[in-house]
Amino acid sequence: MTAAVKHLVEEALRLAPEEREELVETLRSHSEPDEEWSKEWGEEIGRRAEEVLSGKCECISAEEAHRRVRQSLSEIR
Repeated sequence: MTAAVKHLVEEALRLAPEEREELVETLRSHSEPDEEWSKEWGEEIGRRAEEVLSGKCECISAEEAHRRVRQSLSEIR
């Protein structure tokens, strides 16, 4: 890691969580997509879409997904 990158990371870690998230999204949106990554995710998206369309998997709302995650986390603690 160069000194410049190290300095930027140190500064970024001082940001509020919301600001860090905004920074990450901005950097990600300006990054060149990796061709292999794009191909693999395209295949994964196609596989998941087929599962939904065929009825193989159950779709749930984001609210229900969040509820299930919170419940699972509370059981771990």
